[in-house]
Amino acid sequence: MKINRKLLPVKGTYFCVLGGVASLLPYLGVYMKQIGLSAAESAIIYGTMPFLGAFMRMLVGGIADKLQKHQVALLICCLLSGVFHGFLLLVPSRAAPANVIDLSLSCTPSSVAVSLDVCLAGSCLNTDLFGNASCDVTCCPAQHLCFGDLCLSNSSSQLCETFHVSRLVKDSFSYGDHNESCVSYVPSESIRYGEQVYSSLGCSSEINAQCSVSCDEVIPCVEVPPTEKYERTFWMFFIVCLIGQMFFAPIFSLVDAMTYDFLGAEYEKWGLQRLWGTVGFGAFAVACGLIMDVYNTGTEGKDYTFSFIAFAVLNILASALVFLYKISSNFQCKQIFKNMGALMRNVNVLLLMLAMFIFGSYTGLIEVFLFWHLSMIGGTQLLNGLCILVNCIPEAFVLIFAGSIIQKIGHVTCLHIAMLAYGVRLLAYSLLSEPWWVLSIEPLQAVCFGLMYAAASSYANMITPQGMSGTVQGIIGALYFGAGKGFGSVVGGIIFENFGAVITFRAYGISAFIFFVAFVLIHRFVIVPRQKDEESKKGVSHHHANQCFNSLKGKYCRIWWSRIN
Repeated sequence: MKINRKLLPVKGTYFCVLGGVASLLPYLGVYMKQIGLSAAESAIIYGTMPFLGAFMRMLVGGIADKLQKHQVALLICCLLSGVFHGFLLLVPSRAAPANVIDLSLSCTPSSVAVSLDVCLAGSCLNTDLFGNASCDVTCCPAQHLCFGDLCLSNSSSQLCETFHVSRLVKDSFSYGDHNESCVSYVPSESIRYGEQVYSSLGCSSEINAQCSVSCDEVIPCVEVPPTEKYERTFWMFFIVCLIGQMFFAPIFSLVDAMTYDFLGAEYEKWGLQRLWGTVGFGAFAVACGLIMDVYNTGTEGKDYTFSFIAFAVLNILASALVFLYKISSNFQCKQIFKNMGALMRNVNVLLLMLAMFIFGSYTGLIEVFLFWHLSMIGGTQLLNGLCILVNCIPEAFVLIFAGSIIQKIGHVTCLHIAMLAYGVRLLAYSLLSEPWWVLSIEPLQAVCFGLMYAAASSYANMITPQGMSGTVQGIIGALYFGAGKGFGSVVGGIIFENFGAVITFRAYGISAFIFFVAFVLIHRFVIVPRQKDEESKKGVSHHHANQCFNSLKGKYCRIWWSRIN
């Protein structure tokens, strides 16, 4: 065995950058929720990032090709991506509204326990509103309220008292006015008033009071007041996050382009380099989650400081590794716009771009809504972590042998197989009733991304004019990671909200089968005949050229030969 020292910095870059991705990006949405951003605000940030990223990939790739500054561009992107994502820790949390809900308290001396009644529109009360939350209850007036044998008494009708309950459980269910669902809750387990803990809560006389319940967990039916949206916290997070994403977006397309330049004729070994990114992703996904669980010191929610610091440090380390790159002189482009026009007239290139957009849309749907769907059918955070791990292990093996697979069955066949795998995967999600069965579906990620992106990036490199590697890799990266993911998540969100998870995944799965058939037919009846026709014309041209060059008209033949080629 022989170590290729020239490729070690590339492997290190993939490892660090994807390790950073695993450390932060899965938790970014949860962190936005924790600092007080609403679902609508988070959707705006998530919806904007892919499209801005798509633009930045193409822009930075084109500028790097034109100015011959690929190494400098990658170094700056890695460095500033880490710095600005680290700055997100400095965005102040919104003065989040307490997880408070108003209830009415009713009690008679003959009641076994106090009843706390809440009526809210919609069907959210069909689930356990309070779950296992620990809550403080403040009631006014609270006279005649009894904690065990201690009964309160006061002449003032405005007396308010606060007591703590370990859990509120459902007692009864009814329907109120205006299509509201009304549920009665009773305190369960321990009840603390002052410094004492009591086993029961009752009353010495009839009580009808208004209470507010503040819990240590989110109450699903409580929304952030509209007047608190889109203020300082949102705009600071939005701007800093988008600047960070502007620098993060071009990283992979630049690394891919330079990796293919390093590999030269051995482009099939790209998977062996990208494999180290998968290793970094899997390692830091597990390590970061464990560290935050073990050393969590946050008093209000989880402490995600380590996640942001890990992302920043790993990206800054990646920028240091870029210093060690040795770029060849082949990275040049003097006719970028002419070559770009030629690319856009190439049917194979256009079909590849369309396929990458479609693949990206499926990935966008899965990234945003898979864990959401799993939580709705009883999935846990542990299951989410195992999904990432199950994604990485088979993907690593596929990347090892991706070059050999592509050489044996061809780039186009690999892309067709990936489209079919997406169809099976999405349709399987729609059939899930037991969340843990998702672990049997997730190994398809190895084909959906590992084999697919290896085939797509190497195919793009193969059909790219000299000096346009950064541009073309930027385009396919923009279509997959940017426009495709953005489109898939937005459209998927609309379908998800109106028709639910099952219909959404099923519709996307069926569309994948339709696209699979369409691409196979186009390749069989359009692309293959065109290739055969071009090959036959070239064969005739070569025959005439040989005859011509052997004749006395060699000078004119050379002019003719240069024109037809």
